[in-house]
Amino acid sequence: MNHHTFMSKLLFTAYIFAVMALCFADSTPDSFTGSCINFINSSARAFPEVGNDKIIHLTMFFPFPVLAIGAFGKPNPKIPKFASLLVTVALAGILTGGMTEFLQGYLGYRDCDIKDFFADSIGILFGVAVTIQLFVLDRKRKLVVLSRYIPCPYKRRREDGHQSQIRLEVTSKQK
Repeated sequence: MNHHTFMSKLLFTAYIFAVMALCFADSTPDSFTGSCINFINSSARAFPEVGNDKIIHLTMFFPFPVLAIGAFGKPNPKIPKFASLLVTVALAGILTGGMTEFLQGYLGYRDCDIKDFFADSIGILFGVAVTIQLFVLDRKRKLVVLSRYIPCPYKRRREDGHQSQIRLEVTSKQK
């Protein structure tokens, strides 16, 4: 395991522990974690009609796909393998959000809230969109770098220095 893979897996593991700590922390106001959670909820009033708790859930699950692909994805994957891994990661993230909400229903100090699950899922989907964008940008960057150093067999230089496309015609063998 190389250094980059190890660090990516370590970062993903730390992220999962942080999410679980926030999801299962005691949120009663008289506890230390509850006072911290209440401080976070009261300090960020960006979207009062949605509720800070939903924004926090969305933000908490947003990095899941990027970090999971970084930890478990292979470098330079083909598009079908990347797509299947991304779907798997998205489903795992949504399942994680659902399980945390389900388990919170059994804690005496937390509630199971379907709206929190929807916020978790929307965060995952936003993270998937960003992951796709990063994948596309990475592939474009590699293609640009490759096109500088690898001559394209379908282009030729004209005498005036411009490139022109060569038309390839495929003929079948005559019997």
